[in-house]
Amino acid sequence: MATQRAAIFDGPGDPAEVLRLAEVPVPAPGPGQVAIRMLLRPVNPADLLFVSGRYGGKPAYPAMPGMEGMGRVLAAGAGVSGFAPGDRVVPLGARAT
Repeated sequence: MATQRAAIFDGPGDPAEVLRLAEVPVPAPGPGQVAIRMLLRPVNPADLLFVSGRYGGKPAYPAMPGMEGMGRVLAAGAGVSGFAPGDRVVPLGARAT
């Protein structure tokens, strides 16, 4: 299975102390989904608050921060139309970008 690097954390806290870089599996897209390789990912105040446990709900740990960015489609699941591998996309409303 292919892997990718991701910033993850195992519990809330100071982002400088709890965030770590890890190799995680690239999930296969399910029906109606696309897998995206993120290329650009800003860090916003909301991301820092999320990691510290002061924004949004409590995630299942380990968790990945991120709610914005831009990437390229790696693969499309069954029933997906309008997207093809290599397309540039902005995953609006996505988590763990």
